[in-house]
Amino acid sequence: MKKFSRALCLSWILAGVLMCSVPCGAAESSGKSIESIIARFGSGKFGVHVVRISDGAVLVDHNGHEPLMPASNQKIVTSAVVAKRLGFGFKFETLVGMEGADLAVVGDLDPTAGDATIAQNQKADIYTVLDGWAEKLKAAGVKQVGKVILRTGIMTGSMYNPDWADRHRRQWYGAPVAGLNFNDNCLDMTFNVEGSKVQPVISPVDPFIQIDSKVTHGDKPVWNFQFTSDDGTALSLTGTMTHTSKDPVFIPYPNPPILYGTVLADRLAKAGIEVKGPVEVSDQPKSSGFKLIASAQVPITAAMARANKQSLNMMAECMFLRAAATPGSPATWEKAAAVAKGVLVNDYKIDEKLVNVADGCGLSRTNTVAPAALTTILLALQNEPDFIDSLAIGGVDGTLERRFTKGPSHGRVVGKTGSLDGVSALSGYILDKSGKPAYAFSILVNGGGGKGMSPHDLQNSICEELIKASDTQK
Repeated sequence: MKKFSRALCLSWILAGVLMCSVPCGAAESSGKSIESIIARFGSGKFGVHVVRISDGAVLVDHNGHEPLMPASNQKIVTSAVVAKRLGFGFKFETLVGMEGADLAVVGDLDPTAGDATIAQNQKADIYTVLDGWAEKLKAAGVKQVGKVILRTGIMTGSMYNPDWADRHRRQWYGAPVAGLNFNDNCLDMTFNVEGSKVQPVISPVDPFIQIDSKVTHGDKPVWNFQFTSDDGTALSLTGTMTHTSKDPVFIPYPNPPILYGTVLADRLAKAGIEVKGPVEVSDQPKSSGFKLIASAQVPITAAMARANKQSLNMMAECMFLRAAATPGSPATWEKAAAVAKGVLVNDYKIDEKLVNVADGCGLSRTNTVAPAALTTILLALQNEPDFIDSLAIGGVDGTLERRFTKGPSHGRVVGKTGSLDGVSALSGYILDKSGKPAYAFSILVNGGGGKGMSPHDLQNSICEELIKASDTQK
């Protein structure tokens, strides 16, 4: 952080709020206004830290150095680790080739394969890459393969972070992660209802998954699912549906490499390549006889945008783990957490007491980070367009699409939201009228509120004051 003149320093202490080290003028006025907003919010456990980017002046510091649960603001931390460990130019690389008569796919923790949003942006579909591989195999003279081997040794251990609550595993945001991933590691479930008949439909299309559906027509759309095999190829459905689904429900798939492999096997068959053997997962590296046929390279920034704009947890976790993987040394959850902590302390010079890392997405409630640590990261990344472009834009897209929709605030807040039970977070940048970052801010709420003001009210009001300050700043 740049040093700045302390020729004029004004401090107030009101309701535990410290406003300091800013010159007079627009910033001083905004500081007083924000002080008033914070005082109205209440005395709960929350922190606010705001830094003016032009000179590094701290405009607001309310509990700014107290570690708090960040929820999905943890994805800012993960992005910072990626920036140092891999760089914004890094690309995941998935390899496909032959090992004798068998087809092998070597994973690189790429979370984007089969992601519908990314495919749509590329004017493709979720099967495009797999179909391209099938064509390259046919061009290489491959008419049949034995087994389909999924090599996932880039990471070892559980596909679920050990710090996540079991209940999260049944939700899309708690999907597992693996060396090979497909369709955000979920099945998209819809139902066709014709009269009294209810027919389940899944995407991606996967004939290897056997569905035992006992869902019937009823008065309420209440249904449940249970995978009855460890590999996920047997699925039981019960309950009732009232009408044909308009939007899918996303079911986390318990074994992502199997999903990847069975969908690939189906696409090969559709392309006329016979698959004679089973789909098999291996944590061993590719054999010495591996013959490369094709590869898929995907910029990590594609995953970062999905992680930060839409707050997609499995994207963040794959980045988190990939940043810890080195040649001959696969990633583990424990190693990834240690690597991330080391980067924050050694590269970003953040006091180790201000941060604790358990995962890459923020689902763990043992993650903690001080607001001042987040503004330190934001200041360090202020000139990285790939990072800034990955954040949601207020009133425009991502998780901020429905906030900051009107007036001067529209398009002027770019940031990362966060939400867990009792936790609400917003950190990012206030842009000036030219679209450049003017302020870095972090607002973390772990309880608190009252007097008719919600955490979102607190965050929105502070951001609106900072926009005013930016517009009147000389």
